[in-house]
Amino acid sequence: MEYLNWTNIPQHILVEIFSYLHVNDRLNASLVCKAWSDCFHHPKLWSRFIFKFDSDVDNEGKAMTCVERYCDVLKDVKIYINQSQKVSRERACYVIDELTSLQKKKLQKFAFHFTGSNPLCFNGNEILDKLKNMFRHQAESELLLHLTSVDLNHCNIAFDNELFLIFAKHHNVLRVLRVQNSCLVDNVTPNSIHELVKKCPCLEELHTFYHCINSDVLETLAEKRSVPFKELCLMCNRSDKYNELIPSDTWRTLSKAHPLCEVTMKFHSSMLHHKIIPLLCSGIPLVKLDLKIYGWLTDEIAHIGATFSSTLIHLSFHTSLDWTRKAPPGLEPALLGLVSQCEKLRELHCYCSLDIEVINSIKTLRNLDNFTLYAFGQNQDGRNP
Repeated sequence: MEYLNWTNIPQHILVEIFSYLHVNDRLNASLVCKAWSDCFHHPKLWSRFIFKFDSDVDNEGKAMTCVERYCDVLKDVKIYINQSQKVSRERACYVIDELTSLQKKKLQKFAFHFTGSNPLCFNGNEILDKLKNMFRHQAESELLLHLTSVDLNHCNIAFDNELFLIFAKHHNVLRVLRVQNSCLVDNVTPNSIHELVKKCPCLEELHTFYHCINSDVLETLAEKRSVPFKELCLMCNRSDKYNELIPSDTWRTLSKAHPLCEVTMKFHSSMLHHKIIPLLCSGIPLVKLDLKIYGWLTDEIAHIGATFSSTLIHLSFHTSLDWTRKAPPGLEPALLGLVSQCEKLRELHCYCSLDIEVINSIKTLRNLDNFTLYAFGQNQDGRNP
């Protein structure tokens, strides 16, 4: 056993050990000896990398060295930028340019996140153009870029049809597409989403806006596909006042074709109150609902309990900007009715104060895994630890 020591551990074992270390810890470990230094540069350790561009945290932009040295082995990339900082935006654009210029692309998963505030109303058109250019296949590229996952949920840029048509044309193996940001303005029509779901038969998860889909989109998703469609997340906002509502029969067709499909719906505070119940029609395989509607929701809560009693798992709602305010009249009975009807309910987050008797009744009716329930007149809440 004398020959066994830390200096002659097989490289594949060292690589596995290094993969569990933070980059800074890997760097420190690489200073031990030449064998460990060689291991530090192994391609497997650099196939996944998170770029965080924020001069408040990394003034020197040390993450830039990764793309300069390991760009050709990157498979899974996440970019976080403080969009309010010009230097951070420039560094992010540089990374995108480097990925775009590669002759042999291995990128499979890509995410782009804004992390800072936007006091200068940065519209992001330059970044959007660079992203489009990267997502296009370059004619001279030796190996086509085959993305399977794209996450732009936190990239607050006004997207357009061209972006989705690029995905439809060049990335037919796409499985996950998240393009549901907090930007309330976009130029995306259902036609481009329809083209996307037609050309991407492997798509199994889609996050977008309600006004960006229609019955044609859902009917195409319900057709025979390479893989079952599993998750649809929709954001409803003020744009839906112009949108034609998707009927119950279309939702039932989707559920029948993909029994495991789950739908999440989020309602932005700009959503028109009278549109909530019509949008939440029967037939939707709704498992998660988030109502950031600052107003009385008595009728809506009663409707949700009666309509989605067999599917609802998670419910979150706001009735006021001030959670200490008492629940509106009639809400507590409606909420108790919902809890008693929804047998699968596991999470409940109610951002208004309830009578302690109501909270106790809710806990008795359902064994919730996670909840937020504020007791009226008491400086406490019922949040699960």
